[in-house]
Amino acid sequence: MAGQYTPWIQDLTFPIESMRKNLDWVHVIAFDYYNPESTNNTSRVAALYDSTSDLNTDYGINTWIKSGFSSQKIVLGFPFYGYVWTLVSPKDSKIGVVGTGPSPKDYSYGTEAENEPFMSTDVKTKVSYAKERKLRGYVSWQVSYDWNSALSQAAAGERIPRNKIGSKNEDEGDGETRTLHIFTFDEMKEATNNFSVDNELGRRGYGPV
Repeated sequence: MAGQYTPWIQDLTFPIESMRKNLDWVHVIAFDYYNPESTNNTSRVAALYDSTSDLNTDYGINTWIKSGFSSQKIVLGFPFYGYVWTLVSPKDSKIGVVGTGPSPKDYSYGTEAENEPFMSTDVKTKVSYAKERKLRGYVSWQVSYDWNSALSQAAAGERIPRNKIGSKNEDEGDGETRTLHIFTFDEMKEATNNFSVDNELGRRGYGPV
């Protein structure tokens, strides 16, 4: 199940007690706090912290835990993409400056836009955060946006090492990590026919990714 960054939507609250009993985990969608169509002011799409607003990941994770939902059932979601604003003054590129809406281009990570203003999300910091808060894990949206594997590799540098397919180190790790298979980006790309939405489960591998 996926839920937004807080355990409520406006006046509606998720059924936390039922979720505790019936779900193994929840993907907390901790991004898209702002975009160029919702505000003309340049803003952080997936801020981990923000002292001026509740629209940040740390606030959301804290509310889930305070509601009684175990941190061990929270999977932190973060984006492999970013938005670009058209600036009123290209020389003024700080967070919070006024823009005129979306840029003509919309970027995913791994493109030449990775050096554009407002495109950076520190993946390693968020994976470290998930570990420090003892969350169940993390999930990105979406892996195909990371075509050169730069962000996946950054995340891998922070995660607990696990065996890859074909690893001979079967005696390393605990019982759980020895049974987990780690697939490379190229393996997933091949198995999903370049992440085709028509690639159904049971027919050619992973299903839609």
